[in-house]
Amino acid sequence: MNHVSHATITNSMAMNKTTKANMPGTSKERGNKLGVLFRVMFYVVVSFIIYAGWCFREYELITAERGTGYYFGIIGVVLMLLLAVYPLRKRISMLSFLGDNMFWFRLHMGLGIVGPVFILFHANFDSGSLNSYMALFSMIIVALSGIVGRYIYVRFHYGLTEQIVDLIELCDNLEQEKEELSINQLFSDLPEAKKELFDFAEKILKPPRSFVNSIEQIASARWQSQFIHRKMKRIIRDYLHNLADGHELSFARKKQIQRQFKNRIRRFFTIAFRVTRFNFYERSFALWHVLHIPLVFLMIVVVVVHVIAVHLF
Repeated sequence: MNHVSHATITNSMAMNKTTKANMPGTSKERGNKLGVLFRVMFYVVVSFIIYAGWCFREYELITAERGTGYYFGIIGVVLMLLLAVYPLRKRISMLSFLGDNMFWFRLHMGLGIVGPVFILFHANFDSGSLNSYMALFSMIIVALSGIVGRYIYVRFHYGLTEQIVDLIELCDNLEQEKEELSINQLFSDLPEAKKELFDFAEKILKPPRSFVNSIEQIASARWQSQFIHRKMKRIIRDYLHNLADGHELSFARKKQIQRQFKNRIRRFFTIAFRVTRFNFYERSFALWHVLHIPLVFLMIVVVVVHVIAVHLF
């Protein structure tokens, strides 16, 4: 990521850098709403099924050793094993014949919920022996980890697509905003205010060194923005007071200038906060990935041991 110094901001930014339109079309908005509605209904139905199974567990309508409960266990294990297809499809080009990555991603997320539900019914919501307890516990941990990963994933991806929100684009937005501030008449007379915003932006544009540093960046940005807001109010108040001394400034005109300052500063901070949030979620997803993969392998080993133990002993 390139960092632009104060001296080069006003003369080196290309004015043809335009931000990509984030306003979705009508059809896309409708599709997004339907997708959200479907996901909500899916989670409601799954939650109801789990609640019903929990309420009827004492009747022991399902047993893990035979009949429906036994087949539920097989189905659950197969569905959980199918979760591995998505990362393999994404990394191995030879598996492109299996279909689109997006299809397998959505299936991966769905199976990560449905598979554990089958396992829960297979176990009749009871941990049983130590072997069964380990298999059930590892599966629940992986399922919960997957839900957390999905939440982080969508924070820096647009609409569950493979197209990552480009951090450089967000930073370019901030750089472009700095350029507009440099040529904006409102800030031309206020070098102190402009310098405050530029110093703030320089800190935001530095990529965090670690996950902890990304948290510090968010906290620091919030705290500094409050401090800068208060300082801006004082600068603007003094500016309007001095301006009124030499000009006949009406109350309406004063409010208009204050509103222009306020809107510009709010826009500037909005873009800056987007950069810090992206940094945080990007670091969070990388950390989650490091933790999630070993959990998946551990679950597979525990489940295999469980299946072998059940059929041999």
